[in-house]
Amino acid sequence: VEAFCVTLDGLRARANALDLAAPADRIERVVLLSRIEGTLHEYREQRVFREDPYASADVLSSQLNLLAIFHFAPAEERLRAAMEKERQVPRFLAEVRRGLVPTAPILVQYGLRGTEGALSLVKKDLPVAFEGVGSQALRAEFEEATRTAGEALERHATWLRKEMPAGPEKAYALGEERYAGWLRAAERVTTPLPELEQWALAEIEAARRGIQEEAARLKPGARPADVVAAITADHPPTGRVVAEARRIAEEVYTWVRAKDLVTFPTDARVRIDDTPDFMRWSFGSMWSPGPFEKAKDVVATFY
Repeated sequence: VEAFCVTLDGLRARANALDLAAPADRIERVVLLSRIEGTLHEYREQRVFREDPYASADVLSSQLNLLAIFHFAPAEERLRAAMEKERQVPRFLAEVRRGLVPTAPILVQYGLRGTEGALSLVKKDLPVAFEGVGSQALRAEFEEATRTAGEALERHATWLRKEMPAGPEKAYALGEERYAGWLRAAERVTTPLPELEQWALAEIEAARRGIQEEAARLKPGARPADVVAAITADHPPTGRVVAEARRIAEEVYTWVRAKDLVTFPTDARVRIDDTPDFMRWSFGSMWSPGPFEKAKDVVATFY
């Protein structure tokens, strides 16, 4: 972990040393630095690998998922890379268990859900993504690598359920200093926390008043909660959410283009798909390819 942080230190120094004249390039540098410094803060100050059991599950799942969903290399090459990662899962998780300290039960639960998701990815999603790829011998190797990773993840999930030492209920709290440091590093927010809290509470109150006023306009005399319940009850049935999201997205695209509101650099669309089983804890997420990749699929996932 420290070696990784040292690498990030070097990248930060290189980014700061760049002589950038174009405003757009300077903005890109700020974005890059926020990613670098936010990650450094999570590893060095928040110590996510010691205090958050979900962090390791996220790294494991993300690394394997990227090999499955982005076609940046031939399928067989990506499969071999996935197999190499799967073979390292037992050692990786053993080190994770060795480094974790007692933490809040809610973080343990998130870690367990992330581990179960990674297990689903290994046992279900990856075999589907690489179905029929390579020779029979390669597929046999893949099955063995899948079994190795799956068994290690099952052991880790059992450990999280039964043996992970419990910490205080509120051990998830970062504390004022670490939270303010993360906001500065990752989000470039330097507003003092008391001022930020006052602003947030005022916005909550403004939103509450707005809901009350709008509810009274829509249905005079009704409780705002009942009006909200009636509105939110109007949604696609189970199994039709993704199809409806695709329809709405295409309708919006067609309307914007017909009105000539903005220009589009390409006719490519965002792909809207079901969220994979291993990420079902997430309401929605976007997976975008790297800027220099030739295959420009962009995936927005919902469930």
